Amino acid sequence: REVLEDINQRNSRKIFTCLCCIQYLLDIIKPEHNFEQHLKRTFEMYPEIESKNLGFPKDWENQPLLK
Repeated sequence: REVLEDINQRNSRKIFTCLCCIQYLLDIIKPEHNFEQHLKRTFEMYPEIESKNLGFPKDWENQPLLK
């Protein structure tokens, strides 16, 4: 929950915040989901998209919420 508050304060208008909320809800609703894997594959498929422009921190793949 602290993670969500911190993310929201820094990037309230970026998609990263929304994706973290989706991840959090999926963890509760369907713990066996693989949302983070789909997200990583999306960035691999579209390398021209810069995650930093979407509000992603440099080490977003290592964020506790997205592991």
